[in-house]
Amino acid sequence: NGNSNTSTIKVLDKFNYRFNIDYDDEDIKVIQYATALVSYRAALLVSICTSVLLNRMTEKEITIAVDGSVYKHHPRLKKWMVQLIKEMSPEKNVNKLDEI
Repeated sequence: NGNSNTSTIKVLDKFNYRFNIDYDDEDIKVIQYATALVSYRAALLVSICTSVLLNRMTEKEITIAVDGSVYKHHPRLKKWMVQLIKEMSPEKNVNKLDEI
């Protein structure tokens, strides 16, 4: 477990003073799974909307600027969005997807 649970444990410990809840490795895995699902769904929803707009545009070469702390700090959100946009807008060449 070790490193893969470190961030989750830090967050749980940060809020434990309010809730005083005991948790074990199984609880940590459930929390990590649920947060991964919610994060992927967020990437999917944003990518769907972005792809709809891209597919309506006539330009083939496009740069997308993204603003927001979730995009900036989430470890996998950008990777997921790049992959999803490529799948949903294959005829577009998104030359950059970066935060502003």
